[in-house]
Amino acid sequence: MTHPLDVLADAHADGERIKMARQADAARQASIPTDTPWGAVQFTTPTLRDGVTNVHTSRHGGVYLDEPHSAMMLDACHEHTTLPMRTGWSWWEEDCAWSLVALVFPDAFTPEQRKAAYRTARDWYPDEYARITQLSVTPDESYTLRKRAFEAATRECFVGFSARGDWADDVPTGTVTLSARKVSTGEAADFNIAADDYGSRDPFGFVIDEAKHRRIGN
Repeated sequence: MTHPLDVLADAHADGERIKMARQADAARQASIPTDTPWGAVQFTTPTLRDGVTNVHTSRHGGVYLDEPHSAMMLDACHEHTTLPMRTGWSWWEEDCAWSLVALVFPDAFTPEQRKAAYRTARDWYPDEYARITQLSVTPDESYTLRKRAFEAATRECFVGFSARGDWADDVPTGTVTLSARKVSTGEAADFNIAADDYGSRDPFGFVIDEAKHRRIGN
């Protein structure tokens, strides 16, 4: 039979643990800036590693790194990142950039989160992924690498950047008027193409076949 004093001692210990956890959470909250690149902090949630915290705002969110972890990210990625660091090395937005944090600090995240991070980083940051993990990335695994290949292959071609369908008064029925640009020269022109052709365009843009697609005007 459990002695009443033992029950009281256990309850006291539980209370102390709760108190210490609350104090630690308050200290963590106090160490995080109240303003982020995405607006004012509404609330935060800890990860599995001290110094790496999820922040949430009314519009967006991401991961905040304290000063020591920011320095480690800088060391891991500096001069080897295509990521525009407009937010410095402390803030990593929640859609894609957070994945690099998970590569550098995998113990901060759950197995499922790490799996998602690896997939996201391969897709959007193949250079950083390869440097951090020492694993190669193929175009089949990476949206960014596929886009680079498309852009390299079409530098001398007109590629569409704006389209108007036959809902516009000056566009013939069943066709699309496409404004396109040639990257190598910067030249821009409009072309009239069949709507069916436009519907089967490459995900990275419609490539004009100058022998097939009628140029409008000069």
